[in-house]
Amino acid sequence: MRPRSVLVLCALLGSCAKQELPPGTPPDRAPPRSIETRPAYGETVPGLEGDAWIRFDEPISNPRSFDRTLRASPAGRYRVTPGRSRIRIRPVEGWKAGIVYYFALPAGISDLVNNRTAAPIELLFSTGGDVSPTLVQGRVYDGVTARGLRDARLLFMSADSVPYTAVSDTGGVFRLPGVPYDRYDAMAFIDQDRDFEYDAEFEPGAVEAFVLSEDTATVGVDFWILPADSTAPILASAQVIDRVTLRLLFDDPLDPLASLQAATVAVRAELDDRDIDVVDIVVGLPQKPAAPPDTAAAEPDAAPPVPPRIGRPPAPDFVTVTFGAPLPAGTYRVSAQGFGNLRGLPGGGEATFDVVPETEPEPEVAEPQSGAGP
Repeated sequence: MRPRSVLVLCALLGSCAKQELPPGTPPDRAPPRSIETRPAYGETVPGLEGDAWIRFDEPISNPRSFDRTLRASPAGRYRVTPGRSRIRIRPVEGWKAGIVYYFALPAGISDLVNNRTAAPIELLFSTGGDVSPTLVQGRVYDGVTARGLRDARLLFMSADSVPYTAVSDTGGVFRLPGVPYDRYDAMAFIDQDRDFEYDAEFEPGAVEAFVLSEDTATVGVDFWILPADSTAPILASAQVIDRVTLRLLFDDPLDPLASLQAATVAVRAELDDRDIDVVDIVVGLPQKPAAPPDTAAAEPDAAPPVPPRIGRPPAPDFVTVTFGAPLPAGTYRVSAQGFGNLRGLPGGGEATFDVVPETEPEPEVAEPQSGAGP
């Protein structure tokens, strides 16, 4: 091939050598920035056709995970098509009239040199009627661990049955703007079969209600998701901790905030049919007494301490029983009743346990002393 032909081929391909920024050009450290959306944020677009999209100020990388990470409302299936500098979105079943649509692309969208966005990018519009200046927010908790629950599905259902939806983040937090004014039955659940519907028979979940109006445009709702279990807790076994402490294990987490006024624990020795004195019953571990305040170190004009955030403690699956005196060795039968699980169902049962005799330490044998003979 002649040299001129090589030059022509290089021009057609763009360049025969790697293109670099001119000397002295500062490196690109800015993440891609959203500069235009269709429709515009908060716009009303009756009869919308085609794709909604978000355009960036530079080319973006083209991962295939946008359709899995997109947060979209109402609940349904959406097709996400990333391009050179745009991300296009369209419902699989087409746009529906009179609906408020909300989309959030999660943080982490990167340009070609791996600069990543630090916050979600949102798109909000309506296909009929104004977008209400509302916000539904809150947190989803695991009712057993009392920690924020990630990837919980939330549905907000009104009389017109439009399933506006949100998904909780890594800390259990969720938010959804633009939900129309109305009364809503709200559900938070683990969507195990990914059908966008709450099946209370086998999916862990919780149900609340709220109202959005011009007077109450921002609503905070917290959900405590409970296991999908409609049976009462059953005493599974009894475990001896020491001679004055017994642990009763149940097959369900118990409500740590439930009253124990109706709860009873009776222990009887099988050898002589003698009742054992029970002096304390606690769901979970006994609380350690708080240390007295250090009044000497406190300043008289110091501001009062900020109280800790009030939250629900984790739900244990055991009860701690304390006796008035050490138990002698032998076999015992325990009966427990009136302990409620997280759904408020009381239960109990019976179990036996053994207290083994304490082993006496072996006598020490004196070692012969070395010394002079007789």
